[in-house]
Amino acid sequence: DEPQVRASWPAPPEHYKLLGEQQLEPPPIPDESTNPHVYGVPLFGSPQKEIETLEAGLDLLYDPKNLEYKDELKKLNLSLLFSNYQLIDALVENPERSAQIQEHVLKINLNMHHLINSMRPHQARELLITMLDQQIERRKEFLEDLTAEVDKAKLQLSKAKGELMNANSHPPELSITL
Repeated sequence: DEPQVRASWPAPPEHYKLLGEQQLEPPPIPDESTNPHVYGVPLFGSPQKEIETLEAGLDLLYDPKNLEYKDELKKLNLSLLFSNYQLIDALVENPERSAQIQEHVLKINLNMHHLINSMRPHQARELLITMLDQQIERRKEFLEDLTAEVDKAKLQLSKAKGELMNANSHPPELSITL
């Protein structure tokens, strides 16, 4: 007797059974009114709209024409660290000045995000090149393995052919006993 399949899926875990007959509501789908904002920009939305919004209202702290990403990110990072130090100092010494420093920290963060996001196409291109190089390497290795196996098979066939030729040139003696 073969075991019969009783269910397509395994039984749910025990902790799920403890919930009983309660209906679990799926989380609500975020809409415009519940969309959280990060640095004043909606978290969800069209990327093009976000880029246009950032570029329209963003004071760039770097020169987009002569751009060295690594150097600019280092400069912005150092500026951010120094601004955070200034913010802590202002909160202790002069709290009224902290709003101005917070705006500057926000500006630096937005510039860093904008700079990082502008590197995404280059990152995607480099990732694709790396993946294709790995694929080519795997195929070359497979081809080398296949060639080695074909060579082994040819060698075995030539040995078998030689043995057959030797066997045909010297037929074995047949002895029939009754």
